[in-house]
Amino acid sequence: MDLNEVMVEGPGGIKFISGGSGLKELINLDSNNLDIFLHRISALNQSADIILIDTGAGATDNVIRMILAAHESILIATPEPTAITDAYALTKIISSTGQDVALRLVVNKVGDSEEGEDVANKFTKAAERFLGLNIKKLGFIYDDPNVVKSVKEQVPYIIKYPKSKASRKIEELASALLDENSVPEVNTNGMTSFIKRFLGLVSFKNRNGYEPSNTDEVG
Repeated sequence: MDLNEVMVEGPGGIKFISGGSGLKELINLDSNNLDIFLHRISALNQSADIILIDTGAGATDNVIRMILAAHESILIATPEPTAITDAYALTKIISSTGQDVALRLVVNKVGDSEEGEDVANKFTKAAERFLGLNIKKLGFIYDDPNVVKSVKEQVPYIIKYPKSKASRKIEELASALLDENSVPEVNTNGMTSFIKRFLGLVSFKNRNGYEPSNTDEVG
């Protein structure tokens, strides 16, 4: 199917494509079908200024490749110890690849601003000290009951409850990303270059010796 056939348009003209399986099939495309796919995916360069990919949780092989292929990545963690451990394990794997990756950190579901700042500071300082990574603190989002309500109502909370604490923080994060202009002004060809970099990392594990795992120990 053509990309336009699988895109769904939401509020504000934002378009999205539901995720699913298919990465293994993408990796194993022959050269002819790969050329066709890259030609079709290049249409996204004309239809969007910003493309966000939600990889979901976990440090799987494909998640690592997506992060390494992206122009910029936003790491989202909650204050729970297990969530912080998982986020740090993912960061550790990224660090072990030796690749220059632009990472931003968002702490989600914080009780107050003090908790958000504390978690972000400890995480970024640990990453800098033990992994040599400079992770920029993008901000935090409050633990807001309106989020749970909006999920049940199947309406994004920033639309259903625009004045809620979580919605205001989302707007701050979006403004911070746009204002800092963190994406390099180079001719990257957008989504096409991302796919090419992703496919180029298929044998990355064999060349560099890293082994993605959901149970990677925290150092």
